[in-house]
Amino acid sequence: MLIDYENIHRTYLIGHHVGDNWEFESTHPLDPRKGMIVSSHTAFSNNALQLSIHLYNRVGERGRCIGVSHCLLLCFSHKVNGSYKLNNDENRITFHLDLGEAAELYAVAIGHAGHYAYRAVRKGQAVKSIEGVETIREGRRIVTLRAAGGGEGQKTSVEIDLVKTDLIALAAHCVGYARVLYPSLSDAAVQELLSSASKNTRACAENQVVSADVTTSENLKVRADHHRSAGASSADIGKLRRAIWAIGNQKWPGMRLDALQRIQQLEDSALLQELINEANAGNFTGWDAYLA
Repeated sequence: MLIDYENIHRTYLIGHHVGDNWEFESTHPLDPRKGMIVSSHTAFSNNALQLSIHLYNRVGERGRCIGVSHCLLLCFSHKVNGSYKLNNDENRITFHLDLGEAAELYAVAIGHAGHYAYRAVRKGQAVKSIEGVETIREGRRIVTLRAAGGGEGQKTSVEIDLVKTDLIALAAHCVGYARVLYPSLSDAAVQELLSSASKNTRACAENQVVSADVTTSENLKVRADHHRSAGASSADIGKLRRAIWAIGNQKWPGMRLDALQRIQQLEDSALLQELINEANAGNFTGWDAYLA
């Protein structure tokens, strides 16, 4: 991804007055409605997923571009008889995600959430949906996305397993999409914004705390309160959470996905650092407390 964010934003996303109307630079000289692909990646697995940062125009009566739209474009297509059909797949399923929805997908891509769900409801169109869930296979994290769509009698679905390479590309395109809209922000600032409001992460944390043993929950709360004064930045929390994820998957003998997610979602940096230090010393007693 070699993107000149400021130039793209200045050229295509900033309109100018022509008479009494706003006009925009065409994202595609021959077909503004088709638009342009700023960056793209294709994941080839059991099926295929094309993801891209997409800009396209709304055209007025005089053929002028009077608006510009943007999205994270996802296109799910089938693999048939060993061949990927991609854009030739008549049953492919496409989604146009706004930045807020891309942020939810970003949380799953980087491991801050283990589940993703989205429904696209448009007037006069069949309902489409995406469901994503993470699994650990032979020590490797896999995210499976399943797209479903089609009207009555013509329902279709596409399921694809995304490995680490694809998840990195997905996360990078979520960040790139945000940078196109907000080019003055740094990558670190954008990553923090995308990570800070994941509904899936929040829901997961709430559900797990409610279901935990009361005595264990109280003990963990006391331990967390003991470290509450640390006050690390959100960027530091992100680094610690990534370290927790890596250590948990690679070294924790009793690793269970829901328990690892509970640890990763802790807000206290000192407690996270203590757990990391204990793990590096081969002591997972503190980690095992979250298995209850």
